[in-house]
Amino acid sequence: MAIIHSGEASRSSVFFHPMRRLFFNLGITNGKVRFSLPAGDNAVRIGIYNVAGHLVQSIADQTLSQGSYTMSINQEALSRQLYLLKADINGHSRTMRITPIPGGQFRSTSVSEPEARTLTKISGTAAVDTLKVTYPFYSIVREEVDLMSGRHNYVLSKNHTWNGDEDAFWGDISTYPTTGTYYVILNRTNGRFTNDQLYYNFGGPTAAKTKVPANGVIHYPGGSGRFYITLAHPDSGIKYQDFMEHNGNGTTSWLGNTSRVDGFRLPITFRMHQSDGSDVIMGDSYEMFYQTREAKFAEFINEVGKEFIPSATSNFGEIFAPHKGPRRVFKEGDLYDDYFDAYMAESKIARPDAPAVTTAEGIFACNNGGMGSSPKWCAAVNRHVAHLSDDKQKDRSLFYMENPTNQFSRWTHRRSIDGYSYGFPYDDVHEEAAFTAGNKVTWVAVAIGW
Repeated sequence: MAIIHSGEASRSSVFFHPMRRLFFNLGITNGKVRFSLPAGDNAVRIGIYNVAGHLVQSIADQTLSQGSYTMSINQEALSRQLYLLKADINGHSRTMRITPIPGGQFRSTSVSEPEARTLTKISGTAAVDTLKVTYPFYSIVREEVDLMSGRHNYVLSKNHTWNGDEDAFWGDISTYPTTGTYYVILNRTNGRFTNDQLYYNFGGPTAAKTKVPANGVIHYPGGSGRFYITLAHPDSGIKYQDFMEHNGNGTTSWLGNTSRVDGFRLPITFRMHQSDGSDVIMGDSYEMFYQTREAKFAEFINEVGKEFIPSATSNFGEIFAPHKGPRRVFKEGDLYDDYFDAYMAESKIARPDAPAVTTAEGIFACNNGGMGSSPKWCAAVNRHVAHLSDDKQKDRSLFYMENPTNQFSRWTHRRSIDGYSYGFPYDDVHEEAAFTAGNKVTWVAVAIGW
């Protein structure tokens, strides 16, 4: 999804979504292919190919209407090797690398998107304007144009060094514990921090911290709360700390998620492994671990509207959620407290059962007016689908497609594995959070980046 921001001359942001005409997200969940389609008749062809490019299994070859779909894969017909899952929808393709694993699951990663983008600029009022083009994990392109309509072609260069080797990323899993429930902490800071500069605690952001053992293995004692990992930097503090939320009995059951409810501090991704051989991977995309910190912040600043830019600290310490941090501009009486007002009024007309207008900060925090008592409506407003029917409010292909929306949450979802992220307090509505659970868990590997 590429985004164009119009230049200073027009003082507005224009969002152009090429992927909206195609499909929002191709993914695999519980051994099934998942994708969403836009309005109209869609020509859909999905198949599994071997690395030589030969079709080994057809998943779909038909015309489908708008909606979200899941389609089964015959895993028994596949060996445990690398395959390519290719989806061709309306003449546009997306590809994933997949590997079958025990338990009817797949390990998967997206193949890099094409670097050439064709984008269309809408009419403007200035004789000359500047287009700003961004895409996750690619460079930012700015170019002056003197035509108020037409097509403009850009080439975006990668700004990360991820090579796609998931096995190397997760380490030698044969050495991980086979009984009990353990965390295995993986230093993926690209040499920025040594292993003896990693600390953890279960008590809270300011509680006493314990150095991560040399082998990275920590026994999970059970119970609910947050599991904090801290990087010990000379000017460290909680700004170089991030956490997961978890619950379980400490022996076999575990459930957990990463969270961006407070903001982004460090890349964090986890892999839950069970005794039956099944794995689930959730959290930030691998590319996040192979970018400079400056590149991450630059992508945020250049991708969001002016209202959200104050969320990013100037020292690259943290990108706060819009209802958090020292520079809150959405609270009552502040600069953008009416950010959602017009949209809420519009939604109330389309959906009389929608909550009354409240402050933008109350919507982002899901704690004001009808938002605190209704996860459904808080999620719908943050995702800009509150004006739609209940069925369409569940369609992730429609989320964050227009403003006003929670642009911070959109930024996190676009940089998460399979698009799952906990970008605001009720982002688990319709299962959009980076959450999973198991009752045969032996270890949870947690990769921490910089």
